[in-house]
Amino acid sequence: MVSYDLEGRRIKGTALASDVLLDTLAYDSDAREFYAQLRESRDIGVFDQQGQLLRTIAIPAAEKPAHFDVGPRSFLRLF
Repeated sequence: MVSYDLEGRRIKGTALASDVLLDTLAYDSDAREFYAQLRESRDIGVFDQQGQLLRTIAIPAAEKPAHFDVGPRSFLRLF
């Protein structure tokens, strides 16, 4: 992941410690945590700002989300 300011200058980059699907990435600015769907299990991985996996949120197989959000202004645009 790489973040940029509004003028397009790179702010910083972070590699996540687990293989994730990058169709949805959410960020909790209060807790300073990233949320991404883990590639193999399709559960939600919660990562710190350095990209380390903190915990996993298990999602029942029948309810695996296509997209998810963790609160106001948390949905990040991926391109």
